[in-house]
Formats: sequence, structure tokens, C-alpha cells
Amino acid sequence: MTSSGKPRAPGLEPVAGPVGICADIFDHWRGLCGTGGTPASVPTRDQIDLLTIPKSTREHFFLIERRDDRYLVRLASTRLIDNMGAETTGKYLDQLMRPEVYPARRALFDRCTGEGVPVYYGATLAAATREHIAFRRILLPMRGTGGTDVNLVCGVMDFVSAIGFSDVPVAGAMDRPTRENRTNGMVFRLIFKDGAWINGFDN
Repeated sequence: MTSSGKPRAPGLEPVAGPVGICADIFDHWRGLCGTGGTPASVPTRDQIDLLTIPKSTREHFFLIERRDDRYLVRLASTRLIDNMGAETTGKYLDQLMRPEVYPARRALFDRCTGEGVPVYYGATLAAATREHIAFRRILLPMRGTGGTDVNLVCGVMDFVSAIGFSDVPVAGAMDRPTRENRTNGMVFRLIFKDGAWINGFDN
């Protein structure tokens, strides 16, 4: 059932959601949301503060702004920069990712901002020299102060060993087509809609 009481369509069955620090920041974000389930109900920029987000997430936090069809990193924690091997603040995602990987990753940000929904995924880094590093990442939609459009994405990146993906109980996540996994390093992706996480590979 959806939050409106309507049956879920086939393929939209709920699955387990974020774990660890991704769960921590997601719960914090949900607590800031208004009612109505619309983009206008998601938090605004002035509601998110490094001093008030869960302490466990502060070294892993990022803030990214959508500018037309590109995504600008406005803030990246020191831990993120260290793992990525370069300064990312002030750069666009298409400058930081390999060209063959970027379209699949951008599609996740587009869905987050376009539909105003959280996105949770696991992958390997898209930087040319860092593709051996695995992570879980949650994308949370936000609005600029006083605006109604969702033009900001905040969240955290949780760097894990590749074997760490196995504790995310997403049915079939490790059995997805290997051609796609080889192309963009994606292991799983989930979308939060109608009060539940659903498998983003199929929807």
C-alpha cells in the first residue's frame, strides 16, 4: 500500500532502506520536511546546518546545487575530499567524473531534484583514479531559501569495502546486469516514494 492507501503497482514493492550514516541523515531530513508530499514540502537551505545535523554525518556531508543542467559542488567535507583525492568544492560533477560514467550518475541527481524524492545508491567512485573505492550515497532534495523549486541536493557519502554492499538487503542487487555495472560502477539504487523505498533499477 502507498501512503494514500492505494495498492502498489507490480514492481514497486517496498525494500529495506538506508543503513548507517545514510539512515541518520535521512531521518534528520524527514524530520525537517513539511506535510503534503510535494516539492514544496521538502526542507529549505536555511534548515540544514552542519551544527544541527547528526554528529555522525558531519564528516561525510555534501551540498550540491543544480544550475541549469549541471550540478555544482557547494560544500564537501574534508573526509569526502580525502577519499576523492582532490578538492571538489566549486567544481561541477561533470568535471569530476569520467565521461562514460557521468550520465548514469547525473540521472540520479535529476530524479532527486526533478521529482523531489530521496535517492540512495551504492557504487564505486567515478573519478578516473578512484574507481576502486566503493561507497553508499544518499541524495536528499532541498529548496533554496524562500523558493519553491528543488534546486539543491544534500546528503552523505559512506565509504565502505566492496563486501560492505552485501549488508544492504536489496533483492537481486548483486545480480544486476554486469554490463551496466562494468559501465558505471553501480551496485544498487533505491528511490523513496509514497513513504517507502523501492528498487530504482526497475523504476
